[in-house]
Amino acid sequence: MSSRVVIVGAGFGGLRTALALAKHGAYEVVLVEKNSTHVYTPWLYEVASGRTDSVPHGNANTLQHSAGLSLAKILHGSGVQLRHATVARVDATHRHVVFDDGNTLAYDALVVAVGSQVSYFGISGLQEYSLPLKTLDDAARIRNCVAQAMTHAAQRDVNIVIGGGGPSGVELVAELAIMVRAREQRGTLPRNRVHFTLVDAASRVLSMCRPSVSRKAEERLRALGVRVLSNTMVTKLAQNMVSIASKPGSAPSGSPIAGGEPRTRSCHCMGWCGGVAPSALTAVLDMPKDARGRIQIDATGEVVGHANVFALGDVATYADAKAPPLPQTAQTADAVAEHIARNVVAALARKKLASYVQPKSWPFVITVGGRWGVAEIAGFVITGFVGYAIRRAADLRYLSRILPLLAAVRVWRSRMKLYAKND
Repeated sequence: MSSRVVIVGAGFGGLRTALALAKHGAYEVVLVEKNSTHVYTPWLYEVASGRTDSVPHGNANTLQHSAGLSLAKILHGSGVQLRHATVARVDATHRHVVFDDGNTLAYDALVVAVGSQVSYFGISGLQEYSLPLKTLDDAARIRNCVAQAMTHAAQRDVNIVIGGGGPSGVELVAELAIMVRAREQRGTLPRNRVHFTLVDAASRVLSMCRPSVSRKAEERLRALGVRVLSNTMVTKLAQNMVSIASKPGSAPSGSPIAGGEPRTRSCHCMGWCGGVAPSALTAVLDMPKDARGRIQIDATGEVVGHANVFALGDVATYADAKAPPLPQTAQTADAVAEHIARNVVAALARKKLASYVQPKSWPFVITVGGRWGVAEIAGFVITGFVGYAIRRAADLRYLSRILPLLAAVRVWRSRMKLYAKND
């Protein structure tokens, strides 16, 4: 009887690990996921900002689901078994995954890749009134809120605030600004009535990148009319109102809140891309965790003190505090998944596990409104249309790693055609 590998979570890391293991053909690979789709999160900002005002009515539904790929279709013929279920806990003693309906599934090796959930940091009103960007439904809610707000632009100014200056926040606010500009040029929206503000607690947007990348991205945002407030925190959110304050000890120069006292302003839509926390499942797993609740792993990806149990992605962190942290990006999860798959094979064969060696630098690329992107590759910063083209090439590369090449190209082309309506 072949060994069974159970993988919990069909995000970037979980799905890629499952597909990589299935290629060995020697194991029963079971992918556990409660949802029927694999969400390609780098496209969520396109869904959230997509135009449906000048295309057929059915486009709204097509757009909403465009960033979701059917898991059944992805896994067809791969040898991976898909089980739609919600995991309640893991019985490490008896090596069983326990589902919320009481059923169990035995494993010989386990991979935990359940991703993250939105963190609201205890900010008053944020969870109740903000719009996160983690799921297809989230993206649709942002789009609907912005569309509704713009219907009032003929009578008054409309203020849209995005919290979080990481990749998701930057891409979202830039594409929304492009969409508004396109409508202004077509004469379907009054000029200079819709205002965008990006609020970030860090000293610069894209703070995980080199300052030169941040500078280029911020210059682009300002050129699109986005007001960028760095060193600034959201302190409270209410219906149609947001309070912000400068970060203690680091008031931004020229900021209207330089005094440090919270200021309240109108806010018709608040998109929240300000942070994530490990999935709620990790809290009930009897595994070592850090102060943020992330599962601690060693250099091989194996959970500390748990043989044949691995973790990757947003739920995992190195137990060695001196080890450089892995970026919490789709690209990183995709790369680490290959390594985890090899170590699962080694563990089941009772062979020595290999440590993961990070590259000296991770390539980085995002779009910043329309057909304009910024990329950092091998120390070089690339902007403009070339940066945009690199981003789209990265999309195609990922799709070709989870789908047959022709299918990947068809999906990629259809999405590019759909999203181009907003450029």
